[in-house]
Amino acid sequence: MRGAIFIVATLVASGATAEAGVVEDCRFAKDPNFRIARCTDAVNSGEWSDVKIGWAYVNRGAAYDDQHQHKRALEDYAIALRLDRDNPDALFNRANTYCELNLPKEAVTSYLGAVLRSEQIARNLQTFLKGHGDYSGPIDGDFGQGSRAALRAWAGRVCGG
Repeated sequence: MRGAIFIVATLVASGATAEAGVVEDCRFAKDPNFRIARCTDAVNSGEWSDVKIGWAYVNRGAAYDDQHQHKRALEDYAIALRLDRDNPDALFNRANTYCELNLPKEAVTSYLGAVLRSEQIARNLQTFLKGHGDYSGPIDGDFGQGSRAALRAWAGRVCGG
């Protein structure tokens, strides 16, 4: 993906009894078609409550992104966010998709939503921006004015077409 930083996805399935292979396949399988099928299996399994199944939608969305099916990816991220509006992985992946679609303002808004909900994502994004020469501040997870300005500059250059 040209504009995407990286795809993140976490598993929030504590206490789940579903076949571990479905979870692993949905998260890590190399073939996007297989990942999509296994994530769909997880969604349809009934093993997780609505909020706890968001990980499968995020991972399936990432697989759709790998296939350049960005509309379908955005639909899955929207479902994950309907289930849990504070899902930082769905917000971050959605930002990557917006970047791929040359929508820098939407990308920045979604990236900011993710970093406000996850200090780890904030640190990772600061590290990424520093590595690309857009940010010179500390890697501290505090996404202040310097981090925000660096993100806007990077997105304007990379996500803007």
